[in-house]
Amino acid sequence: MPRYDYKCASGHQHEMVFSMADYKQVIICPSTSCGLSSDLQVNRSFQIDIFEPYTETNFTGKPILVESAAQRDALCSEHSLSYDKTQFNRKPKSTTAVDDIDLGQVKTALETGVLPDGTKLELDAS
Repeated sequence: MPRYDYKCASGHQHEMVFSMADYKQVIICPSTSCGLSSDLQVNRSFQIDIFEPYTETNFTGKPILVESAAQRDALCSEHSLSYDKTQFNRKPKSTTAVDDIDLGQVKTALETGVLPDGTKLELDAS
């Protein structure tokens, strides 16, 4: 059975042996006169924190080679963006030219040949 490291809010550390199915159960600190619940500790050497360099084009429109997490964080800070490991860069919604188009008006204009402002729609037949 695997061994799990736990630490309570008072700083007491202890190791417990559980089956893999039971490792999430609530553990009370075994130190005398403590009685606080303990949290599962993950050894830093077991956590994988790999950064793969990549090219980012969304900061300035020109490709930027992002070579480290620190560089990525600095770019995000410089451009008022936030980084979330589960959802790459949450960027402020920017409007595009097609956001303001009402597709119902486009359909009506194509069917009638008249734009919403009353001008005649000229279609290129080529």
